[in-house]
Formats: sequence, structure tokens, C-alpha cells
Amino acid sequence: MKTLAPSLLIWLTLMVFAHARDGVPPTSMLDHTKWARETPDLSSKIEPLEKFMSAYLPREEGGTNSNMKGYGDGSHALAVAGCAWELARAYVKAGQEDEALKIID
Repeated sequence: MKTLAPSLLIWLTLMVFAHARDGVPPTSMLDHTKWARETPDLSSKIEPLEKFMSAYLPREEGGTNSNMKGYGDGSHALAVAGCAWELARAYVKAGQEDEALKIID
């Protein structure tokens, strides 16, 4: 019994990391933003950032998620703003200035 709890915790932790490595975003908004922003490769960074924006940008602001109406709280607004700047930066680095300007506007 004493080894069951630590073994279970280790297993759950490994499952979370394995799930994130498969390209599937976490369900928590804060974990999702970390997952999207910490992608190391520029070529693969734009897609996770776009997924985050489509999932959490309120539809009044141009988001595509029909269930996302308004910002839930300050952390939601800050996560979306931070992700938007990171996405604009990734677009500029990738030579997609027009896409970056859409985000900034």
C-alpha cells in the first residue's frame, strides 16, 4: 500500500507528459498556454499557438470557438494576450508579416 500511492503519482505524471508530447493540447487553459508557448521549434510553434487562440479567444474578439463568450477572468485575458504576442512574433520570424499584422490589429 505504501508503494501504491507514489507509483500511481509517477504513472499519472508520465501520462500527462506523454499526452502533451503527442501533439494533443492539455485541457487546462493555463497548461495549454504553457504547452503552446514552450514548443521549441519555430516551424512547429505556430500551430499550437493557433490552436490555443482558436480555443480561448472569445468569439466577440474574432475567435472561432462558439462556446467562448467573453473572458472568464484576468488570467484568461492575460493568457490570450500573451499567446497573441507570441504568435505574432512567431509569424514575423517565419516571414508571415501579414498574419502577424492581423494578430496585432
